[in-house]
Amino acid sequence: MQDITDYEIILVDDGSTDDSGAIADELLSAFRLSPFASRLQLRVIHQSNAGLSAARNTGIAAATGNYIMFVDSDDYLQPNVLGTLMEQVERDKLDVLRFRYQNVRESGETFAPYKDMTNYNDYSSTPTDGLTFLNERMGTQCYAVQFLVRREIVLEQFTPGIYFEDTDWTPRMFLRAERVASTDLVVYNYLRREGSITLSQKDINKMRKQLQDKMGLLERLNKWGNQVA
Repeated sequence: MQDITDYEIILVDDGSTDDSGAIADELLSAFRLSPFASRLQLRVIHQSNAGLSAARNTGIAAATGNYIMFVDSDDYLQPNVLGTLMEQVERDKLDVLRFRYQNVRESGETFAPYKDMTNYNDYSSTPTDGLTFLNERMGTQCYAVQFLVRREIVLEQFTPGIYFEDTDWTPRMFLRAERVASTDLVVYNYLRREGSITLSQKDINKMRKQLQDKMGLLERLNKWGNQVA
């Protein structure tokens, strides 16, 4: 549960081959009969499988709120955090607010596999522009699920069909932002399980595609850097 009720939830079923789509429809049916239906909006969108970027783009296109945040499959938010985020966003008139995440196992245990990299990220709450944030505060973490973003800014879409889509999208998004800040609040729970997209690295064709996408990403980052230098 969250501490505000004025928000919408958009579930995108990206051609799932398990029961996810049917479960989403069941949740929607049950939601319509619940007391929350008069205060919250819940929608389910089914589409043919097109990948994570396309699923996020579908959600972006369907969103009607002033701000957007992403929650990937299996992950979840901490309870009663949205009100705190929105309070800071509205107070400081932010385009983007970054928050902290934590890694969790399927048992619910939290752990920090990259604990030694924590100090490279500046979580200052003082607003700055997007380019300064990228150069001086961004650090090593560029996950799209770490940001609450004004809808006009997030309309910069994800590139379909590539790995490292977050690293491709985040700089483009920040270059559109005029006011960006962070909060130390832990908002997002990232479930790390065997078989997830980021952990299954053994397929040789997948590794080749990842390398190609990484090289393409480096070329685009270099071009964007030259444009804003």
